[in-house]
Amino acid sequence: MQGKLLPPPNLVSPDDQAGVARHREALGIEMKNRLASERDWMRRNGCRYWLPEGTQSIERLADDAPRILFLRGELDHSAPAVAIVGSRKADSYGMDMASRLGRVLGWAGVTVISGGALGIDRAAHEGALNGGGRTLAIMAGGLATLHPPGNADLFARILETGSGLLSEHPVGRKAERWTFPRRNRLIAALADAVVVVQAGRVSGALNTAAWALKLDVPLFAVPADAWYLESQGTVSLLGRGALPLARPSDLACVPALEELGRMDLPWPKPVHRPRGIPPPWKDPGSSPGVGPLKGAASPVAKALADGPRTMDELVAGTGLPPGMVQAAILDLEINGSIARIPGGLFMLAAGNR
Repeated sequence: MQGKLLPPPNLVSPDDQAGVARHREALGIEMKNRLASERDWMRRNGCRYWLPEGTQSIERLADDAPRILFLRGELDHSAPAVAIVGSRKADSYGMDMASRLGRVLGWAGVTVISGGALGIDRAAHEGALNGGGRTLAIMAGGLATLHPPGNADLFARILETGSGLLSEHPVGRKAERWTFPRRNRLIAALADAVVVVQAGRVSGALNTAAWALKLDVPLFAVPADAWYLESQGTVSLLGRGALPLARPSDLACVPALEELGRMDLPWPKPVHRPRGIPPPWKDPGSSPGVGPLKGAASPVAKALADGPRTMDELVAGTGLPPGMVQAAILDLEINGSIARIPGGLFMLAAGNR
């Protein structure tokens, strides 16, 4: 699916008069000094105006379409695009799924779109870059005030590798509570499909999903544990018209992505979960089979809640001295709370998951 990189039409410099006029309009002021300062920042940082008239994906938004967008880096207008969104508090399953999906789609020449946030967004962006592909981060604030600051390294990597950052806000405007749902409509509009990997009952990803349904953009949701709190929103989408996605080729039912169904995509095959590995929604401290845990036993048991660990991993994960961890393991084995499995691993026993 790789092809020649084509930038979107009407991508113009900070000195284009139509762009300048709309920049002033977006600022909502006639402060020449601020306009000049922002245009100077754009020149120094390779930021351009995108005047999106005639862009089919943007025109889906009708009266809600932005009149001007700000782009830093590159955007391949010729490539199909998939939005991958989800919780900022995702577990290891959600993060791994977003990362693997982003990697395979990036490798296949699909642009991965997300919102630049922590959690699922970051995993999807990084996955696309790790797969040698392109990604587009649509920001909730201006491009000179990137949010969240903790993803500064990710934003730098996006620009260094030929991908892009996009915003509808003047470059100096900070992200606010109301700008995030506004950002979500652009994520849905610019995508050929939207995939919600993991989302709780209240999640910004559900707002993106709602926009996808409103705009007739194909919506997919990744199945997960029905009892896990951070999957409640995803589960609800499966009952509201979202298609289940278990592998990238599931996207091939979308016309723009049908090539995925003809490609030999590198994707893990389903396997049996080893008996005794606890699912992510289990809390060992609340399991009826485990009594009150004292001393080092409690942090060791909690460290095993996410899956089997070696002795060294337990020491690193709990921050406890090796001797104390060894003593805790012995106590937990004696009372039947944990079990040893091949490979030097310890796991919560079946009755304590």
